Amino acid sequence: MRIRHIAAAFVATLTIGVGMIGVSPASAVHFTGATTSKVCATSGNSLTFECVLTLQLSANRSLATGQAVNVALVGNAAYSSIVVTGTCSATGVITTPTSLTITPTAPCAAGSTIIVTETLTATGTGGGTLCQSPSTAGHTPIVTLCAPNFTVPLVVGPPTSADECKKDGWMAFNNPAFKNQGDCVSFVVTGGRNPANG
Repeated sequence: MRIRHIAAAFVATLTIGVGMIGVSPASAVHFTGATTSKVCATSGNSLTFECVLTLQLSANRSLATGQAVNVALVGNAAYSSIVVTGTCSATGVITTPTSLTITPTAPCAAGSTIIVTETLTATGTGGGTLCQSPSTAGHTPIVTLCAPNFTVPLVVGPPTSADECKKDGWMAFNNPAFKNQGDCVSFVVTGGRNPANG
C-alpha cells in the first residue's frame, strides 16, 4: 500500500559578524550564520514519523575532529534511530530518548553540512510542534530549529470499551492501530491479550 507523506519545512537564514575563516574558538556560534532546515513527514496516523535535520556550518566557523555537536529534542517525541550524512564526516549516537550527539571523524570545514535523517516516535497526547536545538561546547546562543507547519502526531488510545470501536471509531486509534472494528473489539474484550493487527 502506497502511503502518502505530508511534509512541512522550516528554513531560516541568519547572519553573524565576520570573523577569521576556519577559526573555532570556544565561544564560536557555529550555526547561527548557516542555512538550517527542518523537514518532517508523517505516514497516516502512525506514531512513528521521519524528519531530516540539516545543519550548515557558517562561513567563518569549522569543527575539529571530535568536537561534538549535541542536539536536544523538544516536543512530545523521542528519537528511535538516526543516520548521519553530509559533507562533514561524522558519526551520531542517541544519548537519551530526547538527545543525540554528532561527532566529526575528521575536521569539518566552514560551510560544510551535517544531515541527520531521523526516525522519531510520538510519546504524548499533547502533539504540538517539534523543535531541535543543536549546540557545540561554548555555543552561545543555542539555535532552536522548529517545524511550525508540522505537528507531532497525537497518541490516541487504547480504547477502553467496545463502544469506542463502533461507527468507525476504531479508525481513530493509533496506540494501538486496528485493521477493522472486529480487531478493535477483540482487543478490548480480551484486555489487550489479543493484540491489535493494524
